[in-house]
Parts: sequence; structure tokens; C-alpha cells
Amino acid sequence: MGKVNLHPQAIELLRTALKSLSRRGYQVIFSTHSPLLVRKDEVLHAALVYKNNHGQTTVRPKIATAATTMANHPHQASVIFQLQNSSYILFSEKILLAEGKTEKMILPEIYETLRGWSLAHDKVCMVEAGGSSSLWPMREILLSVGFTPKLVTDLDFAFKVAPSLGLISPQDPDLNSCKAWFASNSGTLGFVLGTDGLPAKKDDLGNTGRIKPEEAFGLMASTMTQEVEQIARLLKQNHNIWIWNRGAIEAHLGIAKDDMARMNFITSMQTSGTITHAAHANEIQEFIDWL
Repeated sequence: MGKVNLHPQAIELLRTALKSLSRRGYQVIFSTHSPLLVRKDEVLHAALVYKNNHGQTTVRPKIATAATTMANHPHQASVIFQLQNSSYILFSEKILLAEGKTEKMILPEIYETLRGWSLAHDKVCMVEAGGSSSLWPMREILLSVGFTPKLVTDLDFAFKVAPSLGLISPQDPDLNSCKAWFASNSGTLGFVLGTDGLPAKKDDLGNTGRIKPEEAFGLMASTMTQEVEQIARLLKQNHNIWIWNRGAIEAHLGIAKDDMARMNFITSMQTSGTITHAAHANEIQEFIDWL
């Protein structure tokens, strides 16, 4: 097939026609730079051909080969391969799995401001996990088809998720020093602990705290800076996981966790062409450099 430039609706008609031909026994081969030619239900069987680090033409394992992994984590598989995500994955060489909405909304804008070009320009795809517990299953799915994703997540991942996955020892001295801080300060600062000894919305008696768990993690991080930095360094070096060591990305940006604050930050950034209005701009720069 020669080079074709089509309107999106025409691309859909072409896709339908090609699929109809294939069902009638014709062998159909095409290459494309358009995600519109591959629907969600077809992503699993798409052949991803790319140049490896040695300049060799290589075919990634089909995503269908990850069927066992996806069966174990059906929700995460659905999130990854929904149309808006899978279309970018097919045309990307690097994948960043991000825990929440602020990262998904702001980090692409920061990247473009600091680098002068977009994530897509560098063949980077960002996928929002929708929660820290989904990050590692998503990573396993992507690893099984030849990607090596990086993760970015809040500090509580290091305490609530990482030990159960064997990413950090439950006996890690820095981890336990931070947990001891929670035990010593929960009553004074007004947060409650769950049965795991970590800040929770309610304790085992149903009591709620005066401050939210994420605020408690932020307070701990501001006091136990060396311990938290060591935990973050361990996860970054050993597992390609970036931990926001002030608790969450909002603390590094200096904004509230709501859409208005996010949009105000983006607007200021686009107006000034810098991120100097961030509370800790150097730490955001470090993240972009790591990515």
C-alpha cells in the first residue's frame, strides 16, 4: 500500500475495509503511524516492529502473549489497553506509569516547558494507573511484552505496597524509623493509624483523624528527610521507581490537590516559560532528567 493521508472518518472506513478483506481470506499487511488504524480489541494481536539499541529491526512479543498476566490482573489490563492509552503505547519506546491525576495532567506540560518538545517527540508514553496498587501489575504486563516502564508514585507506596512486593525489606531500618515516627506523633498531630501502623482514614475502632493520611506522610517526610531520601534512592536505583519524597507531587509543586490549582500552575508555566513558581523547582527538574 502506498502512502495515504486520510481524514479520521476515512481512516475508520479504511480500517473496516481492511479487516473485512482479512476475514474473507486475504492476507492484509500495512504499516501505520496512526493509532486510529488499530482498535482496542486489535491491540493484543498487533505486531510492533522497531529498531533496537543496536540498530536491528526487531518485533516485540505480541501483547496477546501476556494473556496469563492479564488474566491475573484484569482491571489493570483494561486500564492500560483502553484506546487512548494503547494507541500511544503502540508508537512509544518508553513508558511512564503514573499514580494519579496531577502527574497525568501536569507532567507532560512540564516536560515540554523544560525540554522544548513533547513526551511524544521523545517516544515517551505516560499512562495513569489510577492508584498505587495498580502500578506494579501494570509494570508486569508491560515487561512481558518487551517494555521496561518507569514508575512515579507518592511516598506511601514505599510503605504500603513496596514491602509486600519484596521491593524493600519490611525490616529496612529507614522504613521502620519512619513507622516509629508515625507511632510517636499520631496523637499529637491528629492522625490515626491502621493495623499496619501507617496513617489511615480510620483506625480499627472507626475513629477518624483531624488530618488526612497523605498529610501525615507529608509531615513525616519533612522531619525524616534522610530516611525518606534513602528509601526513595533505593527504589529508584533498584526498581526504576520515582518516589515523591515530600509525600506527593503537589508538595513539590506547591499546589493544592484540585483541578483549579493544577490549571493555575499550568497557566503560570505557559505564561512565564519556566517552572520557577514551583515550590521545589529543582526537584521537578531532577525528575525530568531521570525520566
